[in-house]
Amino acid sequence: MDISMPVMNGIEATREIRRLGLPSKIVILSMHDSAEIAKRSKEAGADECLVKACGSEQLLKTIEAVLNGKSPA
Repeated sequence: MDISMPVMNGIEATREIRRLGLPSKIVILSMHDSAEIAKRSKEAGADECLVKACGSEQLLKTIEAVLNGKSPA
């Protein structure tokens, strides 16, 4: 999920997905390295929040961990 999307941002979309009770795993990506965005993402129900510059290895590791119900190390 991208934090900056047209119509509804990623945090709002995450909140709506959770409100609807959809069984989705959500990893939010943001170009901003912000503790506030990470906090708001988690409060909305995101499983994880990453900075886009994290690199493909970290992204794949995080997705795998989330899919397996674990926290990425």
